[in-house]
Amino acid sequence: MVGISLTLLRTPPTYYDADLVLINALTNLHVGVGRSGGIVDLPVQRDELGYPCIYSSSIKGALKTTLLQAFTRLNHERAYTVVKALLGPEPEEGETFESSIAILDAYLIAMPVRSLKGVYAYVTAPILLDRFWERLELLKGVRGSLNLLGKLERPPLLDIGEEEALCMGGNCKDLIVEELSDESVKRVVLGEHVLKLTEPDVDEQEKFKPFFDILGLEKPLLMVNDNTAKEIVERGLVRVTRVRLRRETKTVDTGGLWTEEYMPMRTRLHTLILYKRPSLTRSFIKGILGEQGDVGDREYLEALKKLGLIEDSDVSVIQSQLDERRVVEASKALAKAIKERVHSVLKESHKNYIIIGGNETIGKGIVKLNLVRR
Repeated sequence: MVGISLTLLRTPPTYYDADLVLINALTNLHVGVGRSGGIVDLPVQRDELGYPCIYSSSIKGALKTTLLQAFTRLNHERAYTVVKALLGPEPEEGETFESSIAILDAYLIAMPVRSLKGVYAYVTAPILLDRFWERLELLKGVRGSLNLLGKLERPPLLDIGEEEALCMGGNCKDLIVEELSDESVKRVVLGEHVLKLTEPDVDEQEKFKPFFDILGLEKPLLMVNDNTAKEIVERGLVRVTRVRLRRETKTVDTGGLWTEEYMPMRTRLHTLILYKRPSLTRSFIKGILGEQGDVGDREYLEALKKLGLIEDSDVSVIQSQLDERRVVEASKALAKAIKERVHSVLKESHKNYIIIGGNETIGKGIVKLNLVRR
């Protein structure tokens, strides 16, 4: 029995569950990289292709702060310990164990840009769609299936010219500039670009619709050429010049003039959050339970229950699986329980709103996380 009770703790944790997370920027978003020698003093983070993104470390830091606030708001007496169990201890702390949650970099999927007609529209590109579907493949690899997400068919990546825009969803007719169009060619103006609007055929529309719906866009979505998208996105970033004044004289302080870069509000990004059972050390478990004896699976589960991360019903199911030596099933059940607990806490306490990046006190960085449950 001793060997059985220690089986789970002796098995290295593995990611068995995951979330597809769509990030909707509700205010302009500045997740920066510090000072730069370029045109913009404080640019936003960018991926290896130069598109704006959010590094996973920035998301994890924001999530850690939000969860700490959430568990505190829910009157959990051990809020800090709970967050430590979920996301791992700080580097300066004596305990050392892994986070039970892994977060990937958030990549751009669609960005709003100015339109001469219709105010604005969303722009995406084949390279951005490629990344999104690569994430779905990874999600399938972790979960083993995509459930209803599996019905989301990859849109055809058509050969789009540099002066074309393909309507992927929404009422694209609202964007047409009649003065630049005729009966055979309809044109739209996105930012500084005049583009020929093309409509997909019926089959393509059916493939585009689920993708458009899952993004929850309120304006039309256009797919443009990769090269064109890079230019449109770069021009679509918000750049603000700020000054810091001497309070006494109302003049600009030395070094008090700089420029900041923002992703515009309504930008959509996507990431994955992976879950595994918490990798708690035996000393950490003893600290929670206040016991000095041997630590096995029962004590491990009791510690997680005491922290409010799993329920009595979870303990019963998982312990039964362990008694039957079904360690993989027990690990999967734990990963799912942790995921559901994170979901419930974020929704109950913050309605899935979190703040990412800088300039929080001037209203920047408010985003909503859409944890895609389909």
